[in-house]
Order: sequence, then C-alpha cells, then structure tokens
Amino acid sequence: MNIVVLGLPHTQTTLAFNTCAYTMKAWNLCSMLKKRGHEVIHMGVEGSNPPCDRNIPVVPLELWESLYGHPGDQQYNMDSTGKYAVLHELYAKNARQVLLKLGWRPGTGIICAPWGGCQRQAVEGTSQYVVESGIGYHHTWAPYRVFESYAWLHFHMGRENKHEGSNWYDVVIPNSFDPDMFPFSPKSMRKDHFLYMGRLNPDKGIPIAVDVTKRIGAKLILVGQRSGAVDLWENEPHVTILPPADVEARKKLMGEAKAAFVPTQYLEPFGGTAVELQMTGCPVITTDWGVFNETVLHGVTGYRCRTIEQFIWAAKNIDNIDSQDCRQWALENYSTDRVVQMYEEYFQQVLNLRGGGWYQMHPTRDNLSWLQRSYPEGALKKIEKVEKHVAPVIKSVWEEANDWETDWWGQVRNPRWEEEERKQVTYARLIGLPPDLNMGDSKILDVGCGPTSILLRSVHGPSTGLDPLKVSEATLKNYKDHDIEFRNIKAEEFDPLSNFFDEVWMYNCLQHAEDPIKVLLMIARAGKSVRIFEWINMGVCPGHPNNLTEVMFAKIFKQEHWERPIWNTGILHDFGGTLTNNYIAIHARKIGPLKTDINYEK
Repeated sequence: MNIVVLGLPHTQTTLAFNTCAYTMKAWNLCSMLKKRGHEVIHMGVEGSNPPCDRNIPVVPLELWESLYGHPGDQQYNMDSTGKYAVLHELYAKNARQVLLKLGWRPGTGIICAPWGGCQRQAVEGTSQYVVESGIGYHHTWAPYRVFESYAWLHFHMGRENKHEGSNWYDVVIPNSFDPDMFPFSPKSMRKDHFLYMGRLNPDKGIPIAVDVTKRIGAKLILVGQRSGAVDLWENEPHVTILPPADVEARKKLMGEAKAAFVPTQYLEPFGGTAVELQMTGCPVITTDWGVFNETVLHGVTGYRCRTIEQFIWAAKNIDNIDSQDCRQWALENYSTDRVVQMYEEYFQQVLNLRGGGWYQMHPTRDNLSWLQRSYPEGALKKIEKVEKHVAPVIKSVWEEANDWETDWWGQVRNPRWEEEERKQVTYARLIGLPPDLNMGDSKILDVGCGPTSILLRSVHGPSTGLDPLKVSEATLKNYKDHDIEFRNIKAEEFDPLSNFFDEVWMYNCLQHAEDPIKVLLMIARAGKSVRIFEWINMGVCPGHPNNLTEVMFAKIFKQEHWERPIWNTGILHDFGGTLTNNYIAIHARKIGPLKTDINYEK
C-alpha cells in the first residue's frame, strides 16, 4: 500500500512529544506500517524523525520553534489563530504541493490525517483516499473515518443524527502502543503508592484520586502537564507532583506503581494512559463510561467505578488484579503488531472502492477476523454470586466524618502524627501557651485531643482528653502515663457542670464535630480559661462537615463575660494539609465570679 501520514502542525513527530496522543498516533502509524512493508511518507514539522520511507518537512524548524517549541511541563498550545495562522497556512500550502506531485495513480493511496485543521486544507484536490485515522476529537470532516472507540463512534452518530447504521466506512480501530516502550513489571516489583499520569486538569478526575488515596492512607504521584488547578493538590501531604515523563522515566513510574487512577469525568474517547499502564502490568481504576468499558476488564485488569464507595473499594482490593492479565490483555489487543492488521484491513476496504467497492471479493484471503479480541485467563473466571443483597447502614454526616478522621490518623504512629505535632507548635504559640509548655499543676481539658495531644508534651496537673476517635491500647497507655484521662466520647456528651478545669484547649478539631455550637457552649462552661485555634471559612469537604466562622465564636465568648487577651484572625501561608489559610486564635478568661449557668444561647 501507498500511505501518507500527516504529522501535527504544532509538534514534531518525535518521541520527545510522547505525552501528545495525536503525535504518537502519527509516529506509530509510520512505524508499524513501514514495518509491514508498506511505502510510508511522512509530512510534518522539520526535525520530525518517525520510521518511514520518506520524511518531508513542510514547516521550517525556525518558524515552528518561534511559535510553539516544546511545551515542557505546560499544556500543549494548539492555537491556530492570530500569529500562529501563518504556520498553519504554510503547512497546508506546502503539504498540498507535495500531495499533488506524488505520482501515484488516482485511488491507489491512503492519506492519514490524525488531526484536522490545516491538514484538511492540505488534502483539498487530492485524488487519493483521505482517512481521518484516529478520531478522538469533535471536529470530524473526512469521508472515511477511523474512531478510537465505539463509545466515540456512537457519540458522533448521535451528534450527527445518524441512526440507520449504514455508515460502512466509519470504523473503530483503537490506538496502538509499542510494547518496547511499556515493558512488563510484575506485582512483586511494584511499590505501595498509586499513580496518575496525564494532563493535571480536574476534568481528568484528579480530585477523585486525591480524595480516595487520602481516605485510605496511601501515597499518590501525579505526573503530567501542569494547569492552574495544581495549586489545589500541592499542599496535600500524601501527594507528590512531577513534571511530564519522557519514555524512560515513564517506564520506571508505570513499573513501580501499585495501581493507577484514570477517572476521567468527561466522555473519554480513548484515554490511552489506561492501556499503557495495563501493558506494563499496572491495574487501573477508572470511571464507567466512555471508552473504559472497552479497554478495562472490570475485576480482571482493573475496576470501573461510579461512586466514591466503589472507588475506595477498588483501591483497597486492587491486589486481587493479576498483573499478567493486564499485560496479556493490552499486548494482544492494543500492541502495534495487533492494531496494524486492523488498519490494513480497513485501508483495503477503502482501496476496494476503486474496483468493486462494497461488493469486492478477494477469494485468496482466508482470514478476515480483524475485529476478534483476545481475553486473558482471568476473564474466564466465574462471577461470584451474591446470595442476598444486604442494604448498607446509612451513617450520619458526623459518623462519616468520624470514620474519615479515624482512617486519616491511623492506629499507629506515622508521618501524619509527626506533621500534626509540628503544626501544634504553631497552634500553641498563637493561642498564647508558654514556649516550654509548662502549665504547673493546672488541670486542663483538651477537646479533640486525638492520638497526639499537646498535653503529652506539657507540664500539667491531672488532666483530661476528649475524642470520639478509636485509638490503640498503646495510645491509651501513653495518655495514662502522662496523668491524662482519655475519654472516648464526643465533646457534646461531656458534662461541664461536674467537671471544671483551669484551662480548656481546642485546636484544629471543631470542623469534625457533630454540633460545633454545642461544643463551644460546653467549653465555655467547663473552664476558667479557654484557648482555641481553628481554621475558618474553609467550607465543607470530606471529613469536615462544618464551616466555621468568626461570628460563631464571638456569639459564645462575648466581651461582657470574657476578657480576651488573644482574639486574632489571620492567614497562614503554605501551612500544608488544609483547604484554607484563614484561622482564628483565641485566649479568653472568664470575668468576675466563676459561673457555669450563664445562658450563652442568647
């Protein structure tokens, strides 16, 4: 066959642009078709180097570099208007001139256009068959169309109001991948972290990956082109953000991850990263729409999800996926050696139009199973039968938040405890505690003490810590050894009338309470002196069902009843681990005779 592959106008067809799916389509088309013995001509930006018989530059390197160049860790610039128009016009003009002088007989060649735009102008007037060779975009235009997935084909059929199904030359051929770029890594070689690789945009589902890994206490590595949304995740202590990876770095990242998230929010045309990951043996966790029910075998090569419960379950059960099944599935259905045969069959269908067309027969051909798929051994397992549906217990908002907080802390000492202790140094300073934390023989109540209270590093008299979180026996012993009674109850359940303290402390916990006002009222009645540090104006998010404001505190600690040596609101920049920088810090002392019956609700 005679085949022309048009490269993209804004990238070079080289492996340096491995993060651009459309550039890699052009590269792989050239590589796999040439390997099969077809004559392949590539046209594109000067400096492109795909495997081919002739590589014809139609855009000079100097012009391309002045307008586009390599994007580094940023998103690809695909603008074709304004100052960029000159390059696209030149591309179309030069490519058209080459196409019109190919010397092929009419109807004997295929021109692959994997993009559109100036490629569409370049093929005007050609006598060869023009094929959109990998449609994953909205702007289709050619008479012969190859879609990346059936999901995307059907999306376009509906969009174009075509319901009769007689579109014989609109076909589906998946993206292809070179196995040498995605070597297999068995489960035994993998680490415990999760991976996301792609554009760092919210619509790619990154917030889901961040939330799920946070809930289960796992590390997450985000790799890809940055966007403005990256700031949302940079302060998450369990998240590491890396720039786009070249071919070698990608091998290492995909080969070490326990599993990867590809939870695209929109209707994904293909999402090639999911197949790349599976080819290395890495299971994937995706959404359950778009292409993924074609590329991900649920329960065999990964899991497809529709609720946060399902995503969490998938992450916790990912060890049930066999890396060999992932590799086999991707290799036998999406490798360049497999997919090139599908292109050959389709191109032959198109070239037949010069002869007998749809009715053309080739009696010597004995294998037309170009659509057959191969399934790994794991796909043959019987589905486990659920004997009876048991409706889950619906927990209250507070119970959900408490579970989230329990999972976040964990039962044994870990880096999160150490990070919180470092933050507590700042809390203590802002609420006026002495630098040496020597409180003499003061009787102190720590509300929401968690497993690692400031009390544990303070000098104090007999004291009490309140927290409904489940803690370990080791933590209980630690509190007891420091003369602290740990009471595993909600602050709202504590009786301040029978328990009065010299000081009451609360820091970074009120967002988790069931009834913040009730907690503040209890604190106001429980001690002579109150010290509070809380994040305010942070909104509501997982594990934090309450939005706190300064007004809430002002209503309880009114100046007519309280001396307020510290009452500050401010901003802590880059503090880490919070969704807001805004805080309130309070030290308040009761005025006059001690009273526990003031009606603070008024």
